[in-house]
Amino acid sequence: MSRGRYALPVCLLTGLLGGMLVGASLVALLLGYRLDDSLQRISQLQAAVNEKDARLAKLEESVNKKKFIVRRIEVVLLFSGDETERTPLDKYVKDRYSSLVGKEVGSIDTDLVAEVTDNRVVRLSSRDYRLSVGRILVSDVLKIWVTAVPLSG
Repeated sequence: MSRGRYALPVCLLTGLLGGMLVGASLVALLLGYRLDDSLQRISQLQAAVNEKDARLAKLEESVNKKKFIVRRIEVVLLFSGDETERTPLDKYVKDRYSSLVGKEVGSIDTDLVAEVTDNRVVRLSSRDYRLSVGRILVSDVLKIWVTAVPLSG
């Protein structure tokens, strides 16, 4: 007789605690997803700010020169892998060419520019990628087409 009297409150209490655990798990999942998304966006914005700062410093050095100089670098990344790896790959390639910002266009050897990243293997946190340079356009914007192929392993 005493067993029937406590069965309903125990079931309610068990259901309430189970629901709270499931709800807390779902909230934690949602917040984790949003946090990861925000961190990726922050990483992209920091990379853009660092690139702009470097470009500004190079341009300030060469502002008195009346020559045709490279003002910025654009990377066209041909890439079919995980989108979270796109920003680090883009940043890696731009870092390799950042020293060319502020240089005179006529003094840049495109063969040497291509060799900087052509057939390089880049190791990121999750996997390795082989980079190959397709085309290079040198004007006030150094535009370089790079293909990143994930290596199996």
